[in-house]
Amino acid sequence: MDDDFQQRDEDPSSLRQLGGGLLGIGGWLFADLLLALSLIFLVSMSTFQPPVQGPPTPTPCVHTIEHVEDRENDFHVDAGPRGSLPGDDQLRQAFAPYRGHAAGIVLTYVTATRVGTGQTMARTVNQRLAALVPDVMTAQTIPKGLGNEVPSGAGQGSVDFEVYLLVTTCR
Repeated sequence: MDDDFQQRDEDPSSLRQLGGGLLGIGGWLFADLLLALSLIFLVSMSTFQPPVQGPPTPTPCVHTIEHVEDRENDFHVDAGPRGSLPGDDQLRQAFAPYRGHAAGIVLTYVTATRVGTGQTMARTVNQRLAALVPDVMTAQTIPKGLGNEVPSGAGQGSVDFEVYLLVTTCR
């Protein structure tokens, strides 16, 4: 009986039957490896914290033009020195209350001795306004240069404005 036991231990086929050999060891190593990886996964999940996020970033606003206000904004700007057109600072100051609001229609009346001269001067003022107050005088603004005729020349170069602002919505 002892001979049979020793013989079985030395017989490679008997080792395979008991789960030994290279294939059996490989299977146990694979099972141990899976066990170790699952433990590592479970430990890492218990200490996982989602990344801290800051406040949500607002989506950009697309301004859509609804309509032009039906309320006119009238104001007067005195002439520059010796009846010239108002200076840049005068025009910026006159449009300061409307900064941040786009104009839909701007009617510009310049006082001159002849209507045609007033219209030409008004177009010049509107061109200057586009550079001086671009947030008010946008690409959507319709400027119209008009002349006030005063044959005596009194008040020449002074400018009267009618500004109709755009009503926009954010979408």
